[in-house]
Amino acid sequence: MARTDTVSSVIARITGDIKNQTFAHVYVLTGDEAYLRDQFKNNLKNALMPENPSMNFTVYSGKKTDPKSLIQMADTLPFLADHRLIMIEESGFFKSADDHMIDLIGALPEEA
Repeated sequence: MARTDTVSSVIARITGDIKNQTFAHVYVLTGDEAYLRDQFKNNLKNALMPENPSMNFTVYSGKKTDPKSLIQMADTLPFLADHRLIMIEESGFFKSADDHMIDLIGALPEEA
């Protein structure tokens, strides 16, 4: 039952963030339900990038994702927008993190 409560609270948190337009710096979407992961991924993308996402939206996919390239993109300010969205898929970073990635996540400011 604790897992169900946790999933419900995460769903409520992300739904509330989208509704209130108050976003966290990082969302980690994981789990067995591919449909739910994809739904929330798309909902967050649409909320953060409602217009012309190509300018401020980057996807890194696969285990060959270069952490230094990702860090450089994370350090780049959004172009004529409030947000820059970087999506990382199937990278394996949460199984064995590169020191550069650990430093990047640790250096994220509390407020943006």
